[in-house]
Amino acid sequence: MMNVTLDGWDPDAQLTIPLINVWRSCSQRELGVAITLPHGTSVELLEHKGRRVKIRHGDATGYVTDYFIREFK
Repeated sequence: MMNVTLDGWDPDAQLTIPLINVWRSCSQRELGVAITLPHGTSVELLEHKGRRVKIRHGDATGYVTDYFIREFK
């Protein structure tokens, strides 16, 4: 697997989202957040399908959209 970087920079709003939620499920938000990580954190890329990206950081695994991955911007 490869490492990628969480990126909270929003060019439209000209601001950085400092904390990024990593969701337990990409389709069932009611399952909650697996972990919240700061902008710039290196994570392990497990899967990338469409806009959905499955990542791991330590013992936590979850999903973000590709919008929050620096290497996909």
